[in-house]
Amino acid sequence: MVVLVEFVIAAPRRSSLSYDASTGHLQVPATSFYCVKVDVVTSKNADWTNYAACLNGSTGTVVVTSKDVTDLRVAFCLPRRFDVCSGAVTAMQGTPFTANA
Repeated sequence: MVVLVEFVIAAPRRSSLSYDASTGHLQVPATSFYCVKVDVVTSKNADWTNYAACLNGSTGTVVVTSKDVTDLRVAFCLPRRFDVCSGAVTAMQGTPFTANA
């Protein structure tokens, strides 16, 4: 007998994200169960580029060193299965940081 188990990884809430372009610090909800996947768009590349497949999110701070970041997309993933992720939350950098609706 094969038993299939389905589960859903909850996406980070837009209101819980903040990004400081001057330091590159991306604040995310702290999680020790999942890692943080970050995709970016820069002023030099209009396409989404994977910045990190699986960053440690246990501290709640991820440092994004890419320069000229205009958009960020964040998802939570399983640490041993980077392809199993929550839905991505897209956010646009602003002053102050503003999330896309």
